[in-house]
Amino acid sequence: MGIGEIQIETNSFMLVNILSVHRKFHGKLKYWWKISNNLLGKTYLVVHLSQNYLLMQKKFLNLDKQEVANLRIKTKKINQDTNGGRKTF
Repeated sequence: MGIGEIQIETNSFMLVNILSVHRKFHGKLKYWWKISNNLLGKTYLVVHLSQNYLLMQKKFLNLDKQEVANLRIKTKKINQDTNGGRKTF
């Protein structure tokens, strides 16, 4: 059971919009999030999920505000003691 994460590629102008993504996790998954930079100078919002979830990782390029609002992160539970199956939000 690893910890899932999603990395959303962005730039300094997009950070405010993309930070709103973390609100979609509230009350649904245990999570924490941070901003990080990789060696190539690209900026990512990294959302770490609890160990009960396996995230299907995706990268999003040049998201606009509407695309961020419509973002849905699909996870698959890997701990059958917590209801099993898929959860989309």
